[in-house]
Amino acid sequence: MDIHTRQGKYASSVTYPARLPCTLGMEGAGVVVEVGLGVSHLAVGDRVAWCIAWGAYAEYANVPAGKIAQIPNAISFDQAAAAMFQGCTAHDLMDDVARLHAGSTCLIHAASGSIGQLLVQMARHVGLTVFDPTTVGRPHGRWGDRATACQCGIRSDA
Repeated sequence: MDIHTRQGKYASSVTYPARLPCTLGMEGAGVVVEVGLGVSHLAVGDRVAWCIAWGAYAEYANVPAGKIAQIPNAISFDQAAAAMFQGCTAHDLMDDVARLHAGSTCLIHAASGSIGQLLVQMARHVGLTVFDPTTVGRPHGRWGDRATACQCGIRSDA
């Protein structure tokens, strides 16, 4: 993504707009050092992470408050920054794209990938039945009681 940004490929992007020159890096984490006017859910000293906001490679980043998530002390800044894009993508797919709710049934392709694993956990958390075609041939008890285990695998040759 950074190479494409330097080449100007995101200049007219709706999702990742970037005008050159810009400071690269779209995911980051750190401590709030200043809060803008009208922002009430954040305070100086809060541990936060964000994604889809340019400037993460800088020592300080000016990030829109709506793109910031507070993180608990138990999660490192590295872990939080690394998980933000996948987590936001999974959240968007669940809530905005599919609009899933308790009692729904869903099929999650590639549930073993980073976004898929988060989708499975989010879906199970809100009471969805999850089907996963990637578990074919694996015993369903493989994950033990981990939240990522799907209720049902699907055989592709059935």
